[in-house]
Amino acid sequence: MQKGGWGTGKFLVTGFPKNRENYEAWKKIMGDDIDVKVTLSFECSMQTMEKRMTASSPTKKGKANPEDLKKKFNLYQSDTKSLLEALSAKGKVQKINAENNVEVVYEDTKKILDQHFKKQVNFFLSSLVS
Repeated sequence: MQKGGWGTGKFLVTGFPKNRENYEAWKKIMGDDIDVKVTLSFECSMQTMEKRMTASSPTKKGKANPEDLKKKFNLYQSDTKSLLEALSAKGKVQKINAENNVEVVYEDTKKILDQHFKKQVNFFLSSLVS
């Protein structure tokens, strides 16, 4: 990142790491050069995720496929959840109740980012599920 001129910036990495293997590779490559301030975990049920994704998130092939969503949800339960529990023990995870409506989830997310980055953060919330 520093070689690319990104050394002094703040970055939002979305959807990564997905499991402990990803996390260990990240730590090996980045070492102590990167200070991960917070990991956001958007918590919602399979039913909520399915409802939101099939109603409003078209893919290149049309609406989100419920079977693909179930696979992603199961992968989250088997791989990502244990990683989040380990990061939580280090105080690096903030959980957001994504069962709430989009506006509340946005405000909850914004509050957490504002706290960690000490100034107002503006962002676009494009997905409410892990």
